[in-house]
Amino acid sequence: MLPINTLQPVRKPAYTTYGLIVLNLLVFIWQLTKSGAQLDAVYINYAASMCKVAANPISVDTTADILRSMFFHGGWEHI
Repeated sequence: MLPINTLQPVRKPAYTTYGLIVLNLLVFIWQLTKSGAQLDAVYINYAASMCKVAANPISVDTTADILRSMFFHGGWEHI
């Protein structure tokens, strides 16, 4: 179910949520400027893959890869 209203009024706007939405859109627009080969290289170097995570699950690089992967999108339907 989607919430329609709440008993407690909202006191301030959700700036963090708006910021994450804007950041997602900016990364998606940046992805659109890359060619297919460039985008493949970005995914290979910066996205999290199970092989990298399984090889070294507790590291700064793995954490950074997971965080970066949250902003990559597969297309207009995905965004």
